[in-house]
Amino acid sequence: RSGELAEELTEAGRKLDTETGTLRSDLEKALAAHKIAEDSIGASQAASHQKLEQMQEEARAQSLKITALQEECEKTEARGRALVEELTTASAAQASLAEEFKAAQDA
Repeated sequence: RSGELAEELTEAGRKLDTETGTLRSDLEKALAAHKIAEDSIGASQAASHQKLEQMQEEARAQSLKITALQEECEKTEARGRALVEELTTASAAQASLAEEFKAAQDA
């Protein structure tokens, strides 16, 4: 009877060892898959962060271009106003000269 018990215990021990080995293997595979997933997520986040930084840099560059164009527009508007003043002054001078010429002709 004790021989049978010893044999049963030995067999149960082997099954337990086999099950433990299988569980350990499954756990190692799951941990490896988890690590791969973490690495993939980390790489994806890093790429997203890099893309975001690139887009922010492009936005800053565009903002600088817009500011430069606004300044150029302001300068152009100022030049336009100065030219209008010159034209108005020249037109008034021409009208004055025309009046003087007419007065000289009439005299």
